[in-house]
Amino acid sequence: MNSSGIVIGDHQYESEDSPLTNWTEETDPAIMAGDEWIHPYKDIGFLTSENRDYFEKGIMPKEGLFMHADKNSAYGAGDDA
Repeated sequence: MNSSGIVIGDHQYESEDSPLTNWTEETDPAIMAGDEWIHPYKDIGFLTSENRDYFEKGIMPKEGLFMHADKNSAYGAGDDA
């Protein structure tokens, strides 16, 4: 349960109270911004055999979230060709 009192969904269920489950055109996407909406280990990636193995062996998830790069290091690559 997060600080909004919502049971966050995971790979097996959807929370009835989640804004994502009750999305409309009037829903402000910012309502679901932040780490509190991310299940600590049972996200969609939990379905992979590697991640299930971690869970079943009791290996705790590492701190921090994966962040996409904010720089395109390949920008301009091949322009000289």
